[in-house]
Amino acid sequence: MPEQDYIPLIALLRSRLTDDEARTVTDTLVDQLPSPIDKCRRRAENDPVTTGTDPSPMPGG
Repeated sequence: MPEQDYIPLIALLRSRLTDDEARTVTDTLVDQLPSPIDKCRRRAENDPVTTGTDPSPMPGG
């Protein structure tokens, strides 16, 4: 499920869940999300500039 769908999902489920159930669902989703640091690390690992695979010429070089 795409991350951007989590909030609408909780909003829809909220009317059918108890507070404890909603908290459990939210905690489970949050636990499954990668941390912001992991997201940044993945982007950097795949970025041609940071990996040295960028084919564009270096300025001044």
